[in-house]
Amino acid sequence: MDVSVAQQYGATFLSNLDNFLAQNYAQLKCREIHDIYSKFWDDLKRFRGTATNFTGLSEFLVFRFLIHQLGGSFVRTAVTKDTAEFAKGDLRLRQGLSTGLRSRLRPDITVFKSGRLMAVIQIKLFLVNGQKTFQEEISNLQSLRSIGSNDFLALLVIFDDYGFPQSLHTVTIPQGFSWVLLKNNDNMLHRVLENSLKLSTLLV
Repeated sequence: MDVSVAQQYGATFLSNLDNFLAQNYAQLKCREIHDIYSKFWDDLKRFRGTATNFTGLSEFLVFRFLIHQLGGSFVRTAVTKDTAEFAKGDLRLRQGLSTGLRSRLRPDITVFKSGRLMAVIQIKLFLVNGQKTFQEEISNLQSLRSIGSNDFLALLVIFDDYGFPQSLHTVTIPQGFSWVLLKNNDNMLHRVLENSLKLSTLLV
């Protein structure tokens, strides 16, 4: 039995989704990124009965979106025999890897420029324990700031409003930090990323 065709299904799925992001990132609203993930979540339930313990797509969507917003053409470069980062000029992007600095945290997305930690994106499908989870994420980001550059910026991306307390809209967070809820949000995601992380300055 030849299973070579089936072995390509994963790469085909990821390539198709990545090509879609590359071609459309400038027109995609926050809610549309949420909806891509949400539909995949629902489809999993049709085939598995549940969508639990099937992770990684939310981070993939935001990471590849960011890659394309920063102009694409990043080169995959080995970090260890099992992991890699993506580099272009003096920029390096990592997803789910150690910063290589003084921290045990493995941020969802890290952006380095000239060896300095410039920005971090943390991604949550939803806030499991509401404001407590939110504050824990902000605390983790603050600990990363201590090893980042003087211009360190951070963004917390929340996909769904499940468990989301409206009181968060009035919570004061540290300067240079921001958060966004994707569901039902008509703002363009590329503008949210630019405004939160000053991406254009990274390309100078």
